[in-house]
Amino acid sequence: MSKFRAFVRSTFKLKLSAADLLALAQSDLDDPPSILDISTRLQMSQVIGGQGRTTLDVWRDGYRFCLNELASRSTWQEQRAQCLRLCVNQLQWIVIGQVIDDFADTSPWAHYTTDHPSFEDLGEGGLKSRARGRFYQAILTYGSLVNLGEAAFHVGHGDTGALNVYRLLYKDFVDVETKSLDYVHRYIRDAERDEDAEWMADVFKREIEPFTDEYRAFAEKLADDICAGRYDGPTFLPQFKEFDRRRSEFTERFVGGK
Repeated sequence: MSKFRAFVRSTFKLKLSAADLLALAQSDLDDPPSILDISTRLQMSQVIGGQGRTTLDVWRDGYRFCLNELASRSTWQEQRAQCLRLCVNQLQWIVIGQVIDDFADTSPWAHYTTDHPSFEDLGEGGLKSRARGRFYQAILTYGSLVNLGEAAFHVGHGDTGALNVYRLLYKDFVDVETKSLDYVHRYIRDAERDEDAEWMADVFKREIEPFTDEYRAFAEKLADDICAGRYDGPTFLPQFKEFDRRRSEFTERFVGGK
Protein backbone atom coordinates (compact mmCIF):
# COMPACT_ATOMS: atom_id res chain seq x y z
CA MET A 1 0.00 0.00 0.00
CA SER A 2 2.81 2.39 0.91
CA LYS A 3 4.50 1.85 -2.46
CA PHE A 4 1.24 2.60 -4.29
CA ARG A 5 0.78 5.70 -2.12
CA ALA A 6 4.31 6.82 -3.03
CA PHE A 7 3.58 6.31 -6.73
CA VAL A 8 0.40 8.42 -6.50
CA ARG A 9 2.17 11.21 -4.62
CA SER A 10 5.02 11.17 -7.12
CA THR A 11 2.57 11.37 -10.03
CA PHE A 12 1.07 14.56 -8.59
CA LYS A 13 4.44 15.93 -7.42
CA LEU A 14 3.55 15.81 -3.74
CA LYS A 15 6.21 15.60 -1.02
CA LEU A 16 7.17 12.03 -0.21
CA SER A 17 7.52 10.87 3.38
CA ALA A 18 10.35 8.77 4.76
CA ALA A 19 8.03 5.73 4.58
CA ASP A 20 7.20 6.51 0.93
CA LEU A 21 10.87 6.75 -0.01
CA LEU A 22 11.77 3.61 1.90
CA ALA A 23 8.98 1.70 0.13
CA LEU A 24 10.39 2.74 -3.26
CA ALA A 25 14.00 2.05 -2.25
CA GLN A 26 13.48 -1.24 -0.42
CA SER A 27 14.21 -3.47 -3.41
CA ASP A 28 17.64 -1.86 -3.87
CA LEU A 29 18.33 -2.03 -0.13
CA ASP A 30 17.52 -5.75 -0.19
CA ASP A 31 19.41 -6.43 -3.42
CA PRO A 32 21.74 -3.57 -4.47
CA PRO A 33 22.04 -2.77 -8.19
CA SER A 34 24.20 -5.28 -10.09
CA ILE A 35 26.80 -2.69 -11.06
CA LEU A 36 29.92 -4.05 -9.36
CA ASP A 37 31.70 -7.18 -10.55
CA ILE A 38 31.06 -10.41 -8.67
CA SER A 39 34.38 -10.46 -6.81
CA THR A 40 33.85 -6.94 -5.47
CA ARG A 41 30.30 -7.75 -4.36
CA LEU A 42 31.64 -10.83 -2.56
CA GLN A 43 34.27 -8.69 -0.81
CA MET A 44 31.58 -6.25 0.29
CA SER A 45 29.56 -9.17 1.68
CA GLN A 46 32.36 -10.27 3.99
CA VAL A 47 32.21 -9.42 7.68
CA ILE A 48 34.43 -6.53 8.77
CA GLY A 49 35.45 -5.63 12.30
CA GLY A 50 34.13 -7.41 15.36
CA GLN A 51 30.45 -6.51 15.14
CA GLY A 52 29.38 -9.00 12.48
CA ARG A 53 28.69 -6.28 9.90
CA THR A 54 29.65 -6.24 6.24
CA THR A 55 30.61 -3.40 3.92
CA LEU A 56 27.16 -3.79 2.35
CA ASP A 57 25.63 -3.16 5.78
CA VAL A 58 27.66 0.06 6.01
CA TRP A 59 26.45 0.99 2.53
CA ARG A 60 22.82 0.38 3.52
CA ASP A 61 23.23 2.68 6.51
CA GLY A 62 24.63 5.37 4.20
CA TYR A 63 21.82 4.96 1.70
CA ARG A 64 19.18 5.16 4.43
CA PHE A 65 20.82 8.42 5.50
CA CYS A 66 20.31 9.68 1.92
CA LEU A 67 16.63 8.72 2.11
CA ASN A 68 16.27 10.65 5.38
CA GLU A 69 17.92 13.67 3.76
CA LEU A 70 15.37 13.54 0.97
CA ALA A 71 12.48 13.12 3.41
CA SER A 72 13.59 16.23 5.31
CA ARG A 73 13.00 18.50 2.30
CA SER A 74 9.84 20.60 2.37
CA THR A 75 8.48 20.02 -1.14
CA TRP A 76 8.61 17.44 -3.93
CA GLN A 77 10.59 19.91 -6.04
CA GLU A 78 13.18 20.31 -3.29
CA GLN A 79 13.34 16.54 -2.90
CA ARG A 80 13.97 16.14 -6.61
CA ALA A 81 16.76 18.71 -6.56
CA GLN A 82 18.34 17.03 -3.54
CA CYS A 83 18.14 13.63 -5.22
CA LEU A 84 20.13 15.03 -8.14
CA ARG A 85 22.56 16.70 -5.70
CA LEU A 86 23.16 13.39 -3.98
CA CYS A 87 23.81 11.84 -7.40
CA VAL A 88 26.41 14.53 -8.05
CA ASN A 89 28.07 13.79 -4.70
CA GLN A 90 28.34 10.09 -5.54
CA LEU A 91 29.84 10.85 -8.95
CA GLN A 92 32.54 12.89 -7.23
CA TRP A 93 33.54 9.92 -5.07
CA ILE A 94 33.47 7.63 -8.10
CA VAL A 95 35.86 9.92 -9.95
CA ILE A 96 38.15 10.25 -6.93
CA GLY A 97 38.21 6.47 -6.57
CA GLN A 98 39.37 6.17 -10.17
CA VAL A 99 42.55 8.23 -9.59
CA ILE A 100 43.80 6.93 -6.24
CA ASP A 101 46.07 4.32 -7.85
CA ASP A 102 47.56 6.78 -10.34
CA PHE A 103 50.03 8.21 -7.82
CA ALA A 104 52.76 6.85 -5.57
CA ASP A 105 51.33 8.60 -2.50
CA THR A 106 48.06 10.23 -1.45
CA SER A 107 49.19 13.87 -1.49
CA PRO A 108 47.70 14.76 -4.93
CA TRP A 109 44.17 13.69 -3.91
CA ALA A 110 44.02 13.56 -0.10
CA HIS A 111 42.54 17.09 0.07
CA TYR A 112 39.27 15.75 -1.38
CA THR A 113 38.72 13.82 1.87
CA THR A 114 39.50 16.55 4.43
CA ASP A 115 35.88 17.55 5.09
CA HIS A 116 34.78 13.99 5.86
CA PRO A 117 35.11 12.80 9.48
CA SER A 118 35.43 9.15 8.47
CA PHE A 119 38.79 9.97 6.85
CA GLU A 120 40.33 11.59 9.94
CA ASP A 121 43.48 10.17 11.56
CA LEU A 122 44.19 7.67 8.81
CA GLY A 123 47.66 6.84 7.57
CA GLU A 124 48.67 6.55 3.93
CA GLY A 125 47.42 2.98 3.54
CA GLY A 126 44.27 3.58 5.58
CA LEU A 127 43.35 6.64 3.54
CA LYS A 128 43.65 4.77 0.26
CA SER A 129 41.70 1.79 1.60
CA ARG A 130 38.90 4.02 2.93
CA ALA A 131 38.71 5.94 -0.36
CA ARG A 132 38.47 2.70 -2.31
CA GLY A 133 35.65 1.50 -0.06
CA ARG A 134 33.88 4.84 -0.48
CA PHE A 135 34.28 4.44 -4.26
CA TYR A 136 32.46 1.09 -4.25
CA GLN A 137 29.72 2.43 -1.98
CA ALA A 138 29.27 5.47 -4.24
CA ILE A 139 28.74 3.24 -7.27
CA LEU A 140 25.92 1.41 -5.48
CA THR A 141 24.42 4.61 -4.06
CA TYR A 142 24.46 6.34 -7.44
CA GLY A 143 22.70 3.43 -9.13
CA SER A 144 20.13 3.25 -6.35
CA LEU A 145 19.50 7.02 -6.40
CA VAL A 146 18.95 6.96 -10.16
CA ASN A 147 16.44 4.14 -9.70
CA LEU A 148 14.73 6.09 -6.94
CA GLY A 149 14.79 9.28 -9.01
CA GLU A 150 13.08 7.56 -11.89
CA ALA A 151 10.39 6.12 -9.62
CA ALA A 152 9.82 9.13 -7.37
CA PHE A 153 11.06 12.32 -9.02
CA HIS A 154 10.57 11.90 -12.77
CA VAL A 155 14.33 11.69 -13.38
CA GLY A 156 14.66 10.81 -17.04
CA HIS A 157 17.23 10.36 -19.80
CA GLY A 158 17.83 14.10 -19.99
CA ASP A 159 18.81 14.19 -16.31
CA THR A 160 21.02 11.11 -16.43
CA GLY A 161 22.63 12.42 -19.63
CA ALA A 162 23.40 15.71 -17.89
CA LEU A 163 24.83 13.82 -14.89
CA ASN A 164 27.09 11.90 -17.26
CA VAL A 165 28.30 15.19 -18.73
CA TYR A 166 29.08 16.33 -15.18
CA ARG A 167 30.95 13.10 -14.46
CA LEU A 168 33.16 13.59 -17.52
CA LEU A 169 33.81 17.25 -16.67
CA TYR A 170 34.57 16.50 -13.03
CA LYS A 171 36.91 13.69 -14.07
CA ASP A 172 38.77 16.14 -16.32
CA PHE A 173 39.01 18.59 -13.43
CA VAL A 174 40.30 16.00 -10.95
CA ASP A 175 42.73 14.69 -13.55
CA VAL A 176 44.14 18.17 -14.14
CA GLU A 177 44.28 19.15 -10.48
CA THR A 178 45.83 15.94 -9.15
CA LYS A 179 48.43 15.70 -11.90
CA SER A 180 49.41 19.35 -11.60
CA LEU A 181 49.71 19.01 -7.81
CA ASP A 182 51.85 15.90 -8.28
CA TYR A 183 54.02 17.76 -10.80
CA VAL A 184 54.53 20.73 -8.45
CA HIS A 185 55.29 18.42 -5.52
CA ARG A 186 57.90 16.47 -7.49
CA TYR A 187 59.46 19.63 -8.95
CA ILE A 188 59.89 21.24 -5.51
CA ARG A 189 61.09 17.97 -3.94
CA ASP A 190 63.75 17.43 -6.63
CA ALA A 191 64.83 21.07 -7.01
CA GLU A 192 68.58 21.42 -6.57
CA ARG A 193 68.37 25.09 -5.60
CA ASP A 194 66.07 26.90 -3.20
CA GLU A 195 65.48 29.49 -5.92
CA ASP A 196 64.02 26.83 -8.21
CA ALA A 197 61.64 25.61 -5.52
CA GLU A 198 60.59 29.19 -4.74
CA TRP A 199 60.00 29.85 -8.44
CA MET A 200 57.67 26.86 -8.73
CA ALA A 201 55.83 27.86 -5.55
CA ASP A 202 55.25 31.27 -7.12
CA VAL A 203 54.07 29.72 -10.40
CA PHE A 204 51.65 27.58 -8.41
CA LYS A 205 50.14 30.63 -6.69
CA ARG A 206 49.98 32.79 -9.84
CA GLU A 207 48.94 30.30 -12.52
CA ILE A 208 48.18 26.77 -11.42
CA GLU A 209 45.94 27.35 -8.41
CA PRO A 210 43.85 30.11 -10.06
CA PHE A 211 43.14 27.87 -13.07
CA THR A 212 42.19 24.80 -11.01
CA ASP A 213 40.00 27.01 -8.78
CA GLU A 214 38.26 28.33 -11.88
CA TYR A 215 37.88 24.79 -13.22
CA ARG A 216 36.33 23.68 -9.93
CA ALA A 217 33.89 26.62 -10.03
CA PHE A 218 32.95 25.72 -13.62
CA ALA A 219 32.14 22.15 -12.55
CA GLU A 220 30.20 23.42 -9.51
CA LYS A 221 28.09 25.70 -11.70
CA LEU A 222 27.26 22.79 -13.98
CA ALA A 223 26.19 20.73 -10.95
CA ASP A 224 24.05 23.59 -9.66
CA ASP A 225 22.38 23.97 -13.07
CA ILE A 226 21.62 20.24 -13.27
CA CYS A 227 20.11 20.13 -9.78
CA ALA A 228 18.02 23.24 -10.44
CA GLY A 229 16.79 21.99 -13.81
CA ARG A 230 18.63 24.74 -15.69
CA TYR A 231 21.07 22.59 -17.65
CA ASP A 232 20.95 23.28 -21.40
CA GLY A 233 23.29 21.25 -23.59
CA PRO A 234 23.53 23.66 -26.56
CA THR A 235 24.38 26.53 -24.20
CA PHE A 236 26.89 24.52 -22.20
CA LEU A 237 28.78 23.00 -25.15
CA PRO A 238 30.52 26.21 -26.38
CA GLN A 239 31.56 27.02 -22.81
CA PHE A 240 32.96 23.52 -22.40
CA LYS A 241 34.88 23.70 -25.69
CA GLU A 242 36.53 26.96 -24.64
CA PHE A 243 37.46 25.51 -21.26
CA ASP A 244 38.76 22.37 -22.94
CA ARG A 245 41.02 24.50 -25.15
CA ARG A 246 42.44 26.24 -22.10
CA ARG A 247 42.81 22.92 -20.29
CA SER A 248 44.90 21.56 -23.17
CA GLU A 249 47.22 24.56 -22.99
CA PHE A 250 47.45 24.20 -19.21
CA THR A 251 48.26 20.49 -19.27
CA GLU A 252 50.99 20.99 -21.86
CA ARG A 253 52.74 23.35 -19.47
CA PHE A 254 52.10 21.87 -16.04
CA VAL A 255 50.92 18.29 -16.33
CA GLY A 256 53.29 17.20 -19.06
CA GLY A 257 56.07 19.06 -17.35
CA LYS A 258 56.68 21.45 -20.23
